[in-house]
Amino acid sequence: MNSETGRSITFLNGGAVRRVLPGIAVVALVLALYFCYGYGAEEFDGETRLLKALEPEERLNYFGMRYLMNAYQARHYLCLPSESERKQWLERFWIDLDPSPTTEGNERKVEHEKRVRLARKHYGMSKEPGWDKRGETLIRWGVPSRRTRVFADIGFYRMTPPGEIWHYESLDMLIHFQDFNLKGEFIYAIEPYGLSGREQQDRRATLNELMKSGTFQT
Repeated sequence: MNSETGRSITFLNGGAVRRVLPGIAVVALVLALYFCYGYGAEEFDGETRLLKALEPEERLNYFGMRYLMNAYQARHYLCLPSESERKQWLERFWIDLDPSPTTEGNERKVEHEKRVRLARKHYGMSKEPGWDKRGETLIRWGVPSRRTRVFADIGFYRMTPPGEIWHYESLDMLIHFQDFNLKGEFIYAIEPYGLSGREQQDRRATLNELMKSGTFQT
């Protein structure tokens, strides 16, 4: 067996040479990553079982809240035996997150609830948690500074599904989403486009050093 890196894999079988393009491997990787980064993954062991005890509305509220909780807090919340106790727990939880306790309202809570509404409205799905990875990103980080559409490029050897790139200027962060199943359910891209400002700066510095040493020429 002889491997041609990045192009194809050559098998010798009875003197016949068969080339198998890496499409199968790519599809397998996509499926694996979809289930790893997809929906329904537990935050901790037993989360799915505990969620079944919640009423539908309370469960939907939890899916938005769990981005603010660590695994210990999520387990503690779900293990409480009654809805009233969980409600009291959330009230204390929001008090701890209040950025300005002296004011009448809780700005962090108001902002979070607004993000959850936007995620359901613009990136909603019928299955849990109720939105795709764009919705999760919106809830976690807020509205991006810029959003760029990436068009699909589907050919015989390669497929680039449609996607979006979100740029958070204040965080110096790029997030690339792709719609692999072409059903409008966006997940994190396997091969993200673009570099952050810091990565671009490091790349330029490296190129400058290579040009000075004569290793690389314009």
